[in-house]
Amino acid sequence: MAAAAPPNQRWIFGPFSDLVLGCGLGYAVFILFLPWVPVEGGVLAAVGSFATLVIGAPHYGATLLRVYRNREDRRKYAFFTVYLSAFIWLWFVAGLYEIALGSAMITLYLTWSPWHYTGQNYGLAVMFLRRRGVSFDPATKRLLYASFGISYGLVFVSLHRGIELLYQTRGVGEFAGTPFYFIHLGIPLGMWSALFGALLGAYVLATGWVFLRLGRAAERPGDLVPVFALAFAQALWFSVPNVWLWARGADLAQQSVSWLFVWAILGHSIQYLWITTYYAVGHGSRRARWGYWLSVLGAGSAVWALPALVFSPSLLGTHPYSMGLLLMIAAAVNLQHFILDGAIWKLRDSRVSRVLLAPPRTGEAGAIGEERPWIRHLGWGLAVLFIAFSLLGGYEQLRFGLAVQRDDMEEARSAAERLDSIGRGSPGFFALSANAAFASGDREGALRAYQASVDFYPTSAGWLGVGLVSYDLGRIPQAERAYERAIAFDPANAEAQRRYGLVLLATGRAAGAVDALTHARLLRPDDAEIARELDRARAALAREQAP
Repeated sequence: MAAAAPPNQRWIFGPFSDLVLGCGLGYAVFILFLPWVPVEGGVLAAVGSFATLVIGAPHYGATLLRVYRNREDRRKYAFFTVYLSAFIWLWFVAGLYEIALGSAMITLYLTWSPWHYTGQNYGLAVMFLRRRGVSFDPATKRLLYASFGISYGLVFVSLHRGIELLYQTRGVGEFAGTPFYFIHLGIPLGMWSALFGALLGAYVLATGWVFLRLGRAAERPGDLVPVFALAFAQALWFSVPNVWLWARGADLAQQSVSWLFVWAILGHSIQYLWITTYYAVGHGSRRARWGYWLSVLGAGSAVWALPALVFSPSLLGTHPYSMGLLLMIAAAVNLQHFILDGAIWKLRDSRVSRVLLAPPRTGEAGAIGEERPWIRHLGWGLAVLFIAFSLLGGYEQLRFGLAVQRDDMEEARSAAERLDSIGRGSPGFFALSANAAFASGDREGALRAYQASVDFYPTSAGWLGVGLVSYDLGRIPQAERAYERAIAFDPANAEAQRRYGLVLLATGRAAGAVDALTHARLLRPDDAEIARELDRARAALAREQAP
C-alpha cells in the first residue's frame, strides 16, 4: 500500500471549497432545498439563465483558452482544435438548413452530454485517490469506472426508450417550438424496463464493491470522502432521477424533474471552473482568479453570442433564436467542448499530471499560456464586448418576460425590438402586437401583425392567428388556406384542426369536416364543444350521403 500523501497535497484549494465546489456537495444541498425555495417558475428560470451566463459560459471559455491561447497547445492538439472543430461548425451550418442533419447533431449532443459529466466525475475521483496516496489495483480502477459508467448507462437507455406519439410526423420526438427532433433508438418499453433493472442492479453492485475494496486500501476513512462525494453527485445528477422515473413508469421528457438536468449542467460547470482555475493560476491571488474568470467569461460569451448574431434569420440563418437556433448553438458549442476536453485533460499527460497531482502551486504562472501585448489587449476588448452583449440579451429577455406578466405591451415591444437587433427575434413578438391590436378592435392591424409573424418565421401558431382574424373579417378562403398551413406545420395543433373542420362544414364539405374534427377530437378528447361539432359534421355528412 502506498504511503499517505502529505497533508498539503490532499486537497486542491482546501476541504470546504473542494467538497462543495469540486465534489458536488453544494449541488446536493441546493437540490435538497430547491423544492422549498419560495419563488415562481419564471423567476427560477431567470435565475437559471443568469447562472448559466456567469457559470456555464466561463466553463466553455476555460477550454477554449486552454487550447487556443498557448501556441504549444494549438500545435499539440491541432487535429482537435482545427480539423474536428471545423467539422463541428460546418455541421452546425449545414444543420440549420437541413433539419435531419441538425437533429442528428442535437441528438449526439444530448446523448454525449451525460457521459461528459460522468467522465469528469470519474477523473476527479481518480485524481483525489492519487493525491491521497490510496493505492488501487487495475481491477479496483475498472470497478470504479464501471460504477460511473453504468450510471450513465441508466441515462442512455432512458433517453432512447421507445415513445408513443399521436402524430409522429418524423418517427421521432420533436422539440417544442422548433423544427428539430431527437432521434430515439426506440428501445421497446418492455425491453427498456428489463434492461434498466439489470443496469440498476449492476450499478448498485459495482458501487458497493468498489467502495468495499477502496475502504480496505485506504489507511484512513477520510481519504475516501471526496470519492464518496463525487459518487453521490453522480447519483443525484443521473441515477436517482432516472430510477425515480423508471419506478413510476414515467416519460423523462414529460416530467418536471427534467429541470434537474439543467441544474446538473451548472453543477458540472462549477466543478469544471474549480479545477481549471487551479490549473491556470494555482493558489494565486484573488486578483489572478478574478482575472482568469473574466477572461474565460469573455471567451465563453463570444462562442455563444457570435453564432446567434451571424446566423439569425435577418442575416445568414433560418431559425429564430428561441425556435431552433439556440438549440443548434448549444449542440455545436458542447460537441466542440466535449472533443477538446477529452483530448486535453488526461492524467497520463505529463503536464496535467504534474499540475494536478503535485503539491499545491502558489505562483500565478499562466498554465493557459501567454500572448503578445497587442493580442492580449484585443482579446480583453472583445471579451468586454461579448460579455456586454450577453448581459444585454439576458436583461432584455427578463425585461420582456416581466412586461408580458404585467400586460405592458409597450415595454414588451421595446424589449422585443432590442432582442431582435441582437439576433434574438421571435415570431412570438409579432403575436403580442397582434393580440393587442385584436383586443383594441383593430382587426386589420392584428392581421398585418400575424402576417408579419409568418413572414419572419412561419409557425403553426402564426398561421392559426392569420386564419382566425381572416375568418373574423369574413375572408373565408384566406382563413381556409391559413388553417391548412397551420396543420401542415403541426398536425397536432388541435385548434387548427378544429377551425379547419368548421370552415369545411360551413362551406358544405362535410366529409373533410368530419376528418378534421375527428383529428381535433383525438387531440382534445375531453373537449365537449369539439364533440358536439363533430356530431354536427357527421349528421351533415349523413344528409349528403342520403339517397
